[in-house]
Amino acid sequence: MTADISTLIAPYLEKDPTKFYTTEQFKESVSGEKSLVQFAVKRAASIQAQLSGELVVEANTSSNMGGPGGGGPNGRSTASQGYSMNTIMEISSFVVILLVGIVYAFFYKRRRS
Repeated sequence: MTADISTLIAPYLEKDPTKFYTTEQFKESVSGEKSLVQFAVKRAASIQAQLSGELVVEANTSSNMGGPGGGGPNGRSTASQGYSMNTIMEISSFVVILLVGIVYAFFYKRRRS
């Protein structure tokens, strides 16, 4: 579904002079190693491992949520726990762009019909 939507909005993205990222970065976020799809696959595998008992994750109920320069829960660095904040922000931005493109395409089709 992500590939279909990206194919639909890619021509508009390439022509957009106000885009936040390059076309290459967009394509990488859709089909690269750090794409939204790969994130979902890894997340699903993590959840499966947690449910089966292969991966045990300790809950931290303290109010220490980490912060700028403070590391993550239990004093560990958030960078070693998976995706960086920059990657998460990029993926989130691309998801928003995809959703805006879908909404635009939906309403544009409705008006022309």
